[in-house]
Amino acid sequence: MAKVINDQTIWPYTDLLLHEMGPTLDDGVAEEGLSLSSQWRTAPLWGLAMTQTQRVNRKASFLHDGRAHRLEEAIIWHAGEATTA
Repeated sequence: MAKVINDQTIWPYTDLLLHEMGPTLDDGVAEEGLSLSSQWRTAPLWGLAMTQTQRVNRKASFLHDGRAHRLEEAIIWHAGEATTA
């Protein structure tokens, strides 16, 4: 979904929705009472391709707490809504 910010169109590659991530990613902290502690908002994936080609940040980590060191690892950690996917 494109967004217009300061007269520039950007493509943030996110739906900005809360998603149930399951017990393995539950950190016990709810988002100001608006979510469960196992729900996370999809973060924009800007620059993701650059981290994968190691042209920007060779030490990039993924997930809300940086516990995943590779994209494949971040995908495997997902549960909840992502289980069927």
